[in-house]
Amino acid sequence: MPPHLLRYLTAAVLLCKRRAAKKAGSNSNAEGRKLLRDLVKVMQQCESSDPIVEFVDKLSVQFDFDAAQSQLEKCETVLISDFFLCKQSEMFMEEARVFVFENYCRIHHKIDLQNLGDKLAMDKERAERWIVDSIRDAMLDAKIDSEEGCVVMGAGTVSVYEQVMEKTRDLTARSAGLQSGLRGVFE
Repeated sequence: MPPHLLRYLTAAVLLCKRRAAKKAGSNSNAEGRKLLRDLVKVMQQCESSDPIVEFVDKLSVQFDFDAAQSQLEKCETVLISDFFLCKQSEMFMEEARVFVFENYCRIHHKIDLQNLGDKLAMDKERAERWIVDSIRDAMLDAKIDSEEGCVVMGAGTVSVYEQVMEKTRDLTARSAGLQSGLRGVFE
C-alpha cells in the first residue's frame, strides 16, 4: 500500500470513529474500537513515517503518550499543508484529543488536570472545560474533583457476580418464551 493512502485511511478512521459508534447506537464505542483495530492491523503490514500514522501507532500500539504528543504537533503542520485534509484539520485535532483522552483514561484511575492538559496540548482551564464537555457527552465514566484538580475515573468494569446475574435474568426470560412457544405448538 502506498504510504500516502495509509495517511488518508488513518485520518478517515480518526475522523469517523465517534460517528460510527453513534450510528451503531452504542455508548461503548465498540464500533469505533473495531475500526481502530482494523486500522492497526493494516498499519502493521505497512511501513510509514507519516506523523498521522505514527501518532496512532504511538498511542494505540505503544502507549507512549509523550511521543504521541510530539507526533500530534507534527500532525497539525502536516494537515495544514495537505490538500485533501487541510479543511479537516480542526476536526482532526479535536478527534485526536478525544483519542488521547480515551486512551489515557483507560490506563489511569486518577489524572491530574494540568498533566492531562499538557497531553492534550491545552492549558488547564481550557482542558477542564473540554473534559467537562466530554464527560457530559457520556464518553467516559468520570468526575472532576475541583479541590484536588484531577479527573477521577469511575469503575468501568462490571463484577463477575453482576455479569452472572444479568445472564441468569436473560436465560429466565428466554426460557419462559420458549416454554410458551412450545405450549402453543403442542396444544
